[in-house]
Amino acid sequence: MSVEDSPSVACSVMDISPGGGRLRSRYSPVEGSEVRLMITGLGAITGRAGSVSGHAPDGTCTFGIEFITCDTKKRRLGSVLARKFNERRMNAVGNDDQPVEPGQVMVEIDDGPTFAAVIVDISLLGVLFRSETRPAPGSEVSVGGLTGHIHRLLDDGFDVIFEPPPVPGA
Repeated sequence: MSVEDSPSVACSVMDISPGGGRLRSRYSPVEGSEVRLMITGLGAITGRAGSVSGHAPDGTCTFGIEFITCDTKKRRLGSVLARKFNERRMNAVGNDDQPVEPGQVMVEIDDGPTFAAVIVDISLLGVLFRSETRPAPGSEVSVGGLTGHIHRLLDDGFDVIFEPPPVPGA
């Protein structure tokens, strides 16, 4: 992270969305100052520092950041974040003996076969898969720890709408 004309300092992203995030750092920015983040896997994002929380015993503080970017970049960031979040939750599969296409996961049909499918697109509601196997619309499916149902069939695959994930502690 770099703040206006200051040198780069390390920080941790605690929370992030297309509109902003919450960071932890040993550097305490002035509220309203411009902050430029370099986030592994996401690239450079510029924003304005928000309120700074008190300092922790380890010398770090937390602060909010509101991203300063166009709506198109915010939508792209939302898509990347959703994809990264969902790919981890869906347990992408593969083994060392067989090359696996990026985004390939195992889809399990309730009371039916398990087969490989490739993630084509991810949204907040579900995933579009490319696959030769085409389960019947309405079929219950599981991908990693997620469950949902086949929403519709497409020429080269299908899409799934997932159930919302469980809320921790609820």
